[in-house]
Amino acid sequence: MIRTFSTVMILCGTLTCAATGLASDLPPDSVPGAINPAVTQDNLQSTVCVPNWTSTVRPPVSYTNKLKAQQMKDLGLTGEPRAWEEDHRVPLACGGNPTSPQNLYPQSWDGPYGAHVKDVLEALEHRKLCKGEITLAQCQAVFLAPNDWRKNYDAVYGQRK
Repeated sequence: MIRTFSTVMILCGTLTCAATGLASDLPPDSVPGAINPAVTQDNLQSTVCVPNWTSTVRPPVSYTNKLKAQQMKDLGLTGEPRAWEEDHRVPLACGGNPTSPQNLYPQSWDGPYGAHVKDVLEALEHRKLCKGEITLAQCQAVFLAPNDWRKNYDAVYGQRK
């Protein structure tokens, strides 16, 4: 699985893949997502729905930068590390595991579906979760396979070009 992702990156080039959505804006298969066991449907108002809660569980940059460097190497991603965000597949605001390598991957900042775009969808799903419009499981499912978060984004905001 990782080999396929690396091959795509080498064939497409980092910016091209980010622009076409072939790889860099979606997590590789080696990052299936992981859930924070401390977050449950019953404790949303004392965990993810508390203002600035994600800052209390976000791993330190020293951890994520080291993991990002290793993952970039493993995945054959090129360019400056600062061009990539070490992103949580299941967002912290939806009860994603903060430190599991199965929930963290390098996502390009650039491209029509770069990290900033995913952040918009994450914020929307978080608001719906905390208003009780969706369940925790529904919030997490938006970002877990087989779902493609880009399709969820497009359904709400229209397709990016």
